[in-house]
This record gives sequence, C-alpha cells and structure tokens, in this order.
Amino acid sequence: MTHPLHGRRREIQAIETLLDRTRAGHGGALTIAGDAGTGRTALLEAAARTAAPAFRTIGTTGVPGETAVPYAGLHRLLRPLSAETAQLPPAHRGALGTIMDGAPSAAQLVLYTAVCELLSLAAKSGPVLCCADDVQWLDHGSLEVLAFAARRVQDEPIAVLFATRDDHGDGLAGIPRLRLTPLDEEASLRVLHDALGPGDPAYHTVDDTGSGLASSLAGGLAGGLAGGLAGGAAGGAAGGAAGGLAGGLAGGLGGAGGCDLAEEIIDLACGRPLAIRDLAAALTPGQLSGAAPPPRALPAGSSLRAVYRRRHLRLPVGARRLVLMAAAEEWLGAATLARAARLDGIGAADLDAARASGLLRFEGEGVAVRDRLVRSSLWADASREDRQDAHALLADVLVQEWQRPRRLWHRASVAGEPDDRLAGELAGAAGTAQRAGRYADSWRLWQRAATLTVARAVRIDRFLSAAEDAWSSGRSRRARAMLRQVRPSPGDGPRAARAALLRGQIEVAAGSPTTALPALRDAAEGLVGAEVGAALEALMWAAEAADAAGDTHAYLEIADRAASLPSAGGAREELMLAYLGGMAATVRGRYREAAERLGAAARLGADVADPVSYSHLTTPEKWILALLADAGSATKKTNQ
Repeated sequence: MTHPLHGRRREIQAIETLLDRTRAGHGGALTIAGDAGTGRTALLEAAARTAAPAFRTIGTTGVPGETAVPYAGLHRLLRPLSAETAQLPPAHRGALGTIMDGAPSAAQLVLYTAVCELLSLAAKSGPVLCCADDVQWLDHGSLEVLAFAARRVQDEPIAVLFATRDDHGDGLAGIPRLRLTPLDEEASLRVLHDALGPGDPAYHTVDDTGSGLASSLAGGLAGGLAGGLAGGAAGGAAGGAAGGLAGGLAGGLGGAGGCDLAEEIIDLACGRPLAIRDLAAALTPGQLSGAAPPPRALPAGSSLRAVYRRRHLRLPVGARRLVLMAAAEEWLGAATLARAARLDGIGAADLDAARASGLLRFEGEGVAVRDRLVRSSLWADASREDRQDAHALLADVLVQEWQRPRRLWHRASVAGEPDDRLAGELAGAAGTAQRAGRYADSWRLWQRAATLTVARAVRIDRFLSAAEDAWSSGRSRRARAMLRQVRPSPGDGPRAARAALLRGQIEVAAGSPTTALPALRDAAEGLVGAEVGAALEALMWAAEAADAAGDTHAYLEIADRAASLPSAGGAREELMLAYLGGMAATVRGRYREAAERLGAAARLGADVADPVSYSHLTTPEKWILALLADAGSATKKTNQ
C-alpha cells in the first residue's frame, strides 16, 4: 500500500534533483540513512514511482540471513540484466559469472569494472535507477562493488540510491548522505489522519455526531490553516495546521478525549511514520472512545517492534540486563552503572555491545534507552521475571537520597501484594513531589501508593490525588483513568464531590461545557460543608461552563450561589467572589456595581500571587483572574 510521505519534502526534493540530473546524462548516488520505521523504504519506493516509466529500475535488499553469503545482494540486483551481460567482453562476463553462475572467484578489480560496464550497457537504452535497501544487511562484497560503481556514474544516466540504518556507514564513504530525522508534530498528525482513513471502520464509527472522522479532520485542518494564515506570522500556517489537525482528530477520535489520544500516539511513536500507522491500526473501540487507556507500546505483531526485539536478543546476557535496567529507569548515571556492575557483573564488554546495538544513547557519563518507542517495545517484550529482576536490581543500586522516590517505585514494582508501609512511603514521596510542582512524578507515585494501599478510604484519596496531579501535569487521559478507580460510597460526600470537580474541570477544558455544568454544580454543593474555598472554585468552573454553553440563566444562578456561601476569609476567595459578582452585575446591566466589584477584584489581585492553579490548560476565567492579579500588583507598585 502506498502512503503519502508527509514531512519529507527535503528528502523528496533531493531525490528528484538526482533523477533530473540523471535524465540529463549526469548521474550520481545518494545514501538515505535513518532508524527503523522512519521511512527509508518508502522513499526508495517513491523514487521508483517518480522515475517510471522513463527509468529502468533495478533493486536489491539486504537480508539478515544472507549477510555472510558472498555477493548475494549483487546477484539479486543484476539478475534482470542477463541480456546485457551477454554483450560484455569475455573477461567481464567471466567475472560476473562468479556471482551469477557460481563460477570460480575473479579478481576484484575485474569484477568491479564488469559491474560498471554492465550498468553502462543497461543505460544505453535509457536512464537506470539502482535501489539498495537495508544496506546494513548486505554482504560485504556486494556493498563494496555497488559503492565502487556508485562513485563512478557522474557521466552516465545512472542513479544509485542506498537506504541504511542511521548507525551504519561502513562502505559508503564518498557518497552524499541524507539523514532522516523524526517527523514533526504536524507531519505526524497527517500520518495519523491517513492511517485512520475511509478503509478503517473507526473512521466512520467513533464520531457520535454522525459527521464522521473525515469531515472532522478536514474541518480541523481547514480551520487550522485559515487561522495560521490569518495570523500572518512566519510559520503561522504550519502551526495553525498542526493545531487544526489536533482539533480535528479530537472531534473524530471520540470527541473530548480524542486530542489526548492523538497526542499519546504521536508522543509514543517518536516521529516514526511506521509506528504511527501500526499504533493506529491496533486501536480498539474502547481506546477510540476514551473508555480504555491509550496504547503503551507497539502491537505485538508490529514489524518495528520485532526489529527492537531482535537487536535486544542478539546481545550478551549482561548487555541485555543493562538495556532492561535502562528501560525500567529511563536514565542510569555513572555511579548507578558502577554499582550495577559490581552487583550484577555488568562489564565494559556489555556496555560496548549495548552501545553497538543502537538501543541505547550514551550522553556524558550516563546511559538511557534511545527513546520512548524503543523503551516501551523492549519492556513489553520482556518476561515478567526479567522485569522483576530489573526492578529489584535498581532498588538495590539507587542508594542516593535524591533517588529515594525512584527506589521506592522499584520496590513497589517488585511487591506482589498490598503493603501499607511501602504505600505510605510512596505517598510521602508523592506529597514532596507535589509540593515542588513535579506533577509528572507525583501522580505516578500516588497511583503506585494507591494500588498498594489496603484501607479503602485511603486508597480512594490516593487515586484522587493521582488524578488531580495527572490533570495538573497536562495528562487529562491519565486523570480520567485514575478517576475510574475512584468509587466513593453514597455517604462519602466530600470524596465524591472532589471527584466530580475534577471530572467537570476535564470536561470544560475538553470543550464539553454542557456535560460539565451539572457535575460542577453538584461538586460545589458537596464541598460547601467541608471546604468553602473548594466549593467556590467549583462554582467558578461551573460559571465558565455556563458561559461556554451560552446559558446566561445558569451563570447568574451560579454567581448568586457563590455570593451566598459562608465567608472563607481568604484573599483568593474574595478575588473570585468579586470577579463573579462583577461579571454577573454586567450581565444584569448594573454597570456601576460591576465597575466597583471588578475594580475590587483588580485591587485584590495584588495580594494573590497565584489566584488559581493553571499549570494545565488555562481556562478563560483563570486567565482573567491572573490578569487581575497582575493589574492589581502593578497598581500597588505604582502607588508605592
């Protein structure tokens, strides 16, 4: 199946330039280098399509099982030229017989020149395109001969394209090299759009509005492009298109959670188009609708995942353990590596083997798995026993105080049953991370603590904290997943209200104010008796939902309810009340009252450093509160 080559304009232009020169009788060669899944083969296929029908195209592909077979790759390339072989001088025919018919070995130079002569003969009837894919698996002899010929086609209508793994350059010196970088966000979203095309049932079934994914994506893209072009800034159209595509995918992939799912796929794929297509093809109805968590790794049958698996399994035992340790920990510093070497016998040879595999990246004195896609694939393929061993070893070698949260994490991963003591330690570490604003760390620690907690009420509190911090880190889909673990009993009003508040916040930010509004009003009522400040915040969110839904009546009711709450006494609460009251007075046409209340809000803003947490997607009222705080602060400084 042919796929559009999004994000490869530079590479396509380089190939087209080479083909244009070749048509004019001045050939050349080009090496396309990139990691597995970046589109090397797709570019060769695109080159062949562009060259047809004017060019005669011949090709070969490296095969792991034939790497040690002399001239196996060359044999595959030259078989279509048997008629031209008969026209060669006897010495050259004899040299080619070495590879074509298994004749006795010829002198290298004679063989090399025979291949050059054969390609020249083939080019007499029209330009020739030679494509060699997966060069890292070609036998040494074939690669040497092809590279020799490729360096000598400048005055012939012959183009030679090599595609190889990014870390493989042996034998291709002197040939221009074009490195494939990961796709950017816009190109990745376009690949995802194409992957969920009309042939995919999800394209038609996941959009509850009946408009279908196609129209949703098309509308999102069109709107994004229009917005980008209207902005007039350099790069505005591209940024608008990416935003429009993301919005379109949000509409097509199950509505509110669709943008999160698209972002998860793009983040996991790390710019590899093959990974995006594999992930999209394996999406379940639950994932598309938002009822199930997004994929955490490539599907088991993915050819790309198999590439990483083979690289890992070819390593020595110590190197394999090192790679899995890195997959479990993300980053291993020099001191950690040294302790692991002492405890587990990982030596310099293992480090060298792991480095050569291309699975790890070495920076400074530390090591990490190359990227999230490789890491998740390796971890998904590891046995439970190997994972447990990696966690246990890391729990032993992460001994510094600053490594304590990670040490606890690995201890918890080894634990097979609830453990309140360990859960308490994890919760303590989560609280520390939360207070420091490290929400990406704290929500994971809260989640792990919750899974190990015996007491039901404490477990619910920890899942709620995990959900809130996941939301604060911008991971709304993770927050939804944590909320699904929270099932307060009917008499547990404050916990139920806390969960309802978070659900409402997520729905408002996701563009579903009508869904959010009743949940937020219920949350506010449930919080009044426990925490007036939290109840007021819920009403602020409810007012925002009412405004977004165009429900003026509900907005005024919410403002009146906020004014009736018992005084919380804090500047933050007074600021929210002044703002809500001022906006409600504006709606009612009481402009003098509105001016007084909003002026008071501006003055109160000077005393509130952080009116409302907006570390995640900031909402309109929160922007206004922040502006009021800035305005009040500026006024205060001016009057000093």
